[in-house]
Amino acid sequence: MHDLAVTLETEVGVFIAKVFDFLGSSWVISPVIIGVLLWFLYRRDWVRVWYWAIAMVVSQLLIGPIKELYARPRPVDALVETTGFSFPSGHATATAAVAVALVIAFVPAGPKRRNLEMLAIVFTVLMCMSRIYLRAHWLSDVLAGAAAGAAVAVVAAGLIHIVDGRRAL
Repeated sequence: MHDLAVTLETEVGVFIAKVFDFLGSSWVISPVIIGVLLWFLYRRDWVRVWYWAIAMVVSQLLIGPIKELYARPRPVDALVETTGFSFPSGHATATAAVAVALVIAFVPAGPKRRNLEMLAIVFTVLMCMSRIYLRAHWLSDVLAGAAAGAAVAVVAAGLIHIVDGRRAL
């Protein structure tokens, strides 16, 4: 994939990938996380407060220790500034966790939710592709990050449902 990203590099492609780089950065992700939490607090929706807090905290806390455990070097010719180790992709983890958790938290189960879940998956895939295209990550980094983020969002919803069985997310 790395060689393909180099071969397919264009100015427009790099620009679009850098937009995704910004969308997955802490400059965007952190205000979204805090804003959604504040919304649920304002509405006193304690089930969603706990769901959102668990999903976001766990997904963010997973990234650093896993990076340190694997200590995988990044590609050397990245088109954006990167820090730390490569595996897993923090952008992919955060994007998947936020996108999936937003759908679970705001949309009742049913056909509309399934459609929005597909949209969340597409957005996450595009984020993953951008990280590879910018040569900031290897394919396995983004796959692992996306899987971890989505899994945390889904498992947190399941745990909340078990604890508060009266109300499903």
